[in-house]
Amino acid sequence: MAALLRAMPRNVVATQIPAARGIGAGGARLPWRPSTAAATLPIAMGIRAKHTVSLVLLEQVDELGYKGEVVEVKAGYARNYLIPSRQAVYATDEHRAKFAVRLRDADAQRAAELRARSALKRAVESMELFFTRATTDGSKLYGSVTAEDICEAAAESRLALSLRRRDVRLGEDGAPIRTVGEHTVQVRPAAGLWCDVRVTVISE
Repeated sequence: MAALLRAMPRNVVATQIPAARGIGAGGARLPWRPSTAAATLPIAMGIRAKHTVSLVLLEQVDELGYKGEVVEVKAGYARNYLIPSRQAVYATDEHRAKFAVRLRDADAQRAAELRARSALKRAVESMELFFTRATTDGSKLYGSVTAEDICEAAAESRLALSLRRRDVRLGEDGAPIRTVGEHTVQVRPAAGLWCDVRVTVISE
């Protein structure tokens, strides 16, 4: 065979004998390159790199969104944190539909709560509390009107408000009222709801 190859013209040998994989003519090593079929195989199989995913939040996540909101996040953040910690689920059609109903119910509930708080604020701020105190010269009180006095008067009012001492703010310095006349105090009939109430003190 070797004698036959030596007898054949050099150009015939180079063109008729296929080079081994990775070996060129004269024994030189060629760089490996993937075939076209290998490069397109993941696409043919439907495998594509996905950098972000859509999620439905199960609770509020700071700087991301509110409960029930559909958000777009990085796939790794979803896979490694939000999903395992049960703060979100993938935004499938089923999850989107379910949380859309929950969002509508939550929005309706929040709207009802806001209306109730607004009505309560209007009612409280329309209230006026009266106190009668002994005075030294018709203006300065012998005693004072304290936060406890405000709580008692509010409980006896037409609204029958149940207040605690920490639900009353007496002026900027928090000091009891020691003069006759009209004063404005703040009361908190519900969590986070502060209302201005007029307090009138008259001399006996």
